[in-house]
This record gives sequence, structure tokens and C-alpha cells, in this order.
Amino acid sequence: SPNLALMKLSAYHKAKGDQVFLNFPLNRPDITYASCVFTWNAKRRATVPHGATVGGSGIDLKAELLPEVEHIMPDYSLYPGIDSSMGFTSRGCIRKCPWCIVPEKEGQIKPWSFHWV
Repeated sequence: SPNLALMKLSAYHKAKGDQVFLNFPLNRPDITYASCVFTWNAKRRATVPHGATVGGSGIDLKAELLPEVEHIMPDYSLYPGIDSSMGFTSRGCIRKCPWCIVPEKEGQIKPWSFHWV
């Protein structure tokens, strides 16, 4: 499924004139990003190339994208065939489900505005 953080990083780098590829291992890239959403996936970090920037809630609940990346229109061209969009209208949660990380990561519920709608 589409990864929103990688789509935002792609848009950010394309705006700077960089070429962006999703999982394109034939060439050695200047910069590599990997996103780990779930903690049970964190062990796969060892398979990511040396020097890659690895982030996501599966690695660090407190890490955030830079504001100029967080608030950019995601690059949907990374996922051909996707004809829908995703985003957040709020962050946080009022519930405290024992298995969920959202209250710890995002805090109490708060409105979230799109800067590019």
C-alpha cells in the first residue's frame, strides 16, 4: 500500500530537481530513505543499504518529518494505478486501545489542516 511519508519525501526532492525512484536497486542513489511503519518490521532495517535514512513509527515514535516535507503535496506518481488520495483531518486519538501507538505518538486529538488542498 502507498507510504505517505515516502510520497512526501519524493515530492520534496522532485521540487528540488532531484530524480526519485521507488525501490529502484539498479543504480546506486545519492540518498536512500526507508519507512518502517510497524515495530514488527523493524528487524528488516538490517536489509536496508548502509547510509540509508530509516524512519517511521516502527523505528522511533517521536521522530517527525521536517515541516517542509510534512506539509507538501504527496507524490502519487510513485504508485501507478492509485486513483485515490490520503491525508489526515486530525491527529491524535481520544481512545487508549492497548495495542495502538497513536495516542503515544500523536497525543490528544487535534485538528490538522492541509496546506495544499
